[in-house]
Amino acid sequence: MKTTTKRTLLLSTAMIGTAISLPLDSDQAKAATKPISSEKTLEVNQLLTFGATGPQVLELQSYLKTFDYYKGRKDGVFGPLTKQAITTYQKTHQLKVDGIAGPETISHLLLASDVKRNKDENKSSVTETKNNPDQAITSENGSASLKGESIRTFKQGDRGERVSELQQQLAEYGYYQGVDGIYGPKTTAAVKQFQRAHQLQVDGIIGPKTKAMLEEADHVIHAPETNQTADSNTSTVKNEPSNENSTSSSNVIQTATSLKGSPYVWGGTSPAGFDCSGFIQYVFKQHGKSVPRTTSDLYQQGQAVSNLQVGDIVFFTTYRSGPSHAGIYLGNRQFIHVGSSTGVATASLDQSYWSTRYLGAKRF
Repeated sequence: MKTTTKRTLLLSTAMIGTAISLPLDSDQAKAATKPISSEKTLEVNQLLTFGATGPQVLELQSYLKTFDYYKGRKDGVFGPLTKQAITTYQKTHQLKVDGIAGPETISHLLLASDVKRNKDENKSSVTETKNNPDQAITSENGSASLKGESIRTFKQGDRGERVSELQQQLAEYGYYQGVDGIYGPKTTAAVKQFQRAHQLQVDGIIGPKTKAMLEEADHVIHAPETNQTADSNTSTVKNEPSNENSTSSSNVIQTATSLKGSPYVWGGTSPAGFDCSGFIQYVFKQHGKSVPRTTSDLYQQGQAVSNLQVGDIVFFTTYRSGPSHAGIYLGNRQFIHVGSSTGVATASLDQSYWSTRYLGAKRF
């Protein structure tokens, strides 16, 4: 007598970007057991801890992001955000809370039928339909993204932390100003401009293709720079030649530029992942200079300058009033910083997004 093997398949639901677990018969299970990437993937017997990197971490972040536990950029680096997501997941499911992705946590995430979405996100109802192996969570072109996240759309009327993250990405490319977490007419217009520049369907909705392009930092076309100059604070910005102590500043710049491409990680202070102030502190530390850890402390404790020099720290107001972002001045109105969607990268003070948010510069 032929037996039917029952397995479970994690399906992404197109309407809400979450997941449900339903039984599969053996034929469907075989069709659904495709790896998420061509490389070795996440397995229940693995142990992933803080500082780990690689495709397994990337896949772990993808699963956590599908259920709204992971809030950062999927970068394959087990940093503070990944540890925070694991800790929250463990608390929610009454697992051992240690911030480590070990066999118990990974097994639950991959195989449990009662995985809960993070309650911090808005809830939506789930409509269960018959399992379809073609809708299984798999990769396309070797990507470790999960369809539960990739098919989620954002449109006018949405609001929340994820909207703020998308607005921040648009802002860093020069398409948006005023990150507020509200997807209103202004955000819709910015999305349409972005879509038009990248030859995408112009509908003002952030769907899979628009979202994917926002993540492709190396291929994004930045918004054309306007003739708008920086505010009154930038009227004193001059490309002043370096003085005799510029040797130290040049060394700082050399270290900073050597880190281009390092990923953004909230709270990060090493080449495995930086936030903006962590990057500045790390660079200066390599040359024996101790500077404060936070952006606000950097702004308060630095020496105000009227004329920019290479190695000065430039400050901006972005997602909140006051100094909330900082970078290191390179000269020729260029600076290097850590963007949430770009990682360590260079930008121009003349770009409209940065010029309208420039607060001033400090020297250490």
